[in-house]
Amino acid sequence: MIKYCRFFIAFCFICIGYTSYGQLIERPIPQCTDRNTNSRVLDIASDTLSLPFWDDFSQSNGRVDTSKWIGQNALVSFTKGLNLPSVGVVVFDGLDSEGVPYDIADEFVSPADSLSSKPIDLSNIAESQKSSVWISFFYQLRGLVEIPDVEDSIRLQFYQDDATWRTVWSTSGGLDNVNEQFQQVLLPLDRQSYFHEGFRFRFQSFGRITGPFDAFLIDYVYLNQGRSQLDNFYFDRSLATLPTYVLDGYSAVPIELFRNNPQQYVQRSEVDIFNLDNQIQPIDFSAVIKNRVTGAFIDSLNSKTVVNPILQGRERRTIQANLPDTDEWPLDDDSLYLETEFFITSGDLISNGINFRTNDTIRTSFTLHDYLAYDDNTAEFAAGINQSRGRLALQYYIPESANLSGIAIHFPQISPLANGQPLELFVWGNLSGEVGSILAKQAFTVNFGEGVDQFTQYNFELPVAVSDTFYIGFQQFTDNFIGIGLDKNYNNLEKVWYNVSDEWIQNDRVEGSLLMRPVFRQASYIITDVPKIEQALQLYPNPSTGLITIEGQRITQIAVYDMLGKQVFVDFFNDQNYVSINLSGLKPGLYVTKIQMGNQWHSRKVILK
Repeated sequence: MIKYCRFFIAFCFICIGYTSYGQLIERPIPQCTDRNTNSRVLDIASDTLSLPFWDDFSQSNGRVDTSKWIGQNALVSFTKGLNLPSVGVVVFDGLDSEGVPYDIADEFVSPADSLSSKPIDLSNIAESQKSSVWISFFYQLRGLVEIPDVEDSIRLQFYQDDATWRTVWSTSGGLDNVNEQFQQVLLPLDRQSYFHEGFRFRFQSFGRITGPFDAFLIDYVYLNQGRSQLDNFYFDRSLATLPTYVLDGYSAVPIELFRNNPQQYVQRSEVDIFNLDNQIQPIDFSAVIKNRVTGAFIDSLNSKTVVNPILQGRERRTIQANLPDTDEWPLDDDSLYLETEFFITSGDLISNGINFRTNDTIRTSFTLHDYLAYDDNTAEFAAGINQSRGRLALQYYIPESANLSGIAIHFPQISPLANGQPLELFVWGNLSGEVGSILAKQAFTVNFGEGVDQFTQYNFELPVAVSDTFYIGFQQFTDNFIGIGLDKNYNNLEKVWYNVSDEWIQNDRVEGSLLMRPVFRQASYIITDVPKIEQALQLYPNPSTGLITIEGQRITQIAVYDMLGKQVFVDFFNDQNYVSINLSGLKPGLYVTKIQMGNQWHSRKVILK
């Protein structure tokens, strides 16, 4: 069942009749893996395991550890859970391992993601120890995912010695079961039929298999002997979130702007720690900044800083690193691809074959290059509007003047496919609508990137002078939804504006950060004189059905070319400060208009509908 409010959520591969029109809309999009993880090479073990079995998914590269699990359909996320036991959680929804719906035509509750352990040999467990074999795990019906409905469910099954699966636990969806905290489940292996050499356990979810709907989260799975019903605490202190950005409000900043005044752009990075024990535990932490490409050390933020007061049992706390010292950063480079790394000294041990230290280190990436960005480079959802002539804007701020050379946008490949749709990109100095508020506009078409989370960069013909607060965005010319990637992990909802009725409205519902970035031409960020004649050149409407007006001073010649470079004949009327041209006799498509103003030629792309 699809849930509606002022905006609605619907899966991106299916055209659904809109009940919201002319508003900001949010939709989930398919995901293959999270990019911001701690990756490592996984060793493939033998097919049969022995106790203990433990996985907190903190060392995943987006997929489960194939030395422990069979099946790759349920993917691991570092960002989609709330209040995790440790960073990393398995997401069970209606997408397979490639982020593709199992069946886009099946709107009924159906078997969705499943995940099975490899066979575990329990045949050698002594009779006196069988009652001490318990399994535990944490689950959540919340997070940054679509909440399952009451008819949806997830279950845990055990594989018996007669080759049948037996359900030992299940829970359903629905708002009454939603929880902000992860809930722990502890179950005994209380049947003789479980103690054989091919024992397995598996999680199986049921929901809509048309997309990333009806999602359940599973974390911190532990199976071992020597346990009891009271064994629900662990001698483990974990890092439970990704670190926040060192850059103040941004995941990326142009390096030339940054080097002009680094302290204007940096802030203290934070991360959550969690004590899974029920006793107070001492802990200290360190934080560093490294070059994520070379591994070179850049800056030490903290070194064995004691967490004070001491961490209480089952306490979750946010720890904060010191401000970076940018004096020694190699800011003469053209680009820096960096990461903030936190690691804790907790006294966690390798106990009973379990290494509780694996969740003691975590990293987050950030970039100094040629663009500004709020997002973490991944899109969990898409956001946009569904009204012709509607406009969408994203607010940015820089403390000095610079030349903007283009806009990079992530268009996820969702239905209805927007590839080839005409757009008019804008840069606004403000959204007042007054003369001069539009700093630049230029016609483009939607183009998809070549892979998941890929951006398409649209360059302006001339640099656009911006300073202080400015806005980037576009106007669309279709009632179909044109979605922009939406990162749900970093919330900048108040910076998104939309206009569907000649009035700009500040977004207050769709949470996240749009994957739309201003790009500043490398090595020419600082503003230079821009000819005033360019500021006066206006071409409208664009897209057009044929009749176009070009405003500017001293227009002497105009030529129009098709995309093969062939000049086409057009009728035009020339006045002192404007020219009208008529393209109505041409085929719809993209054309290039060359305009001579004084002794300079200028190009403008025109979309003919």
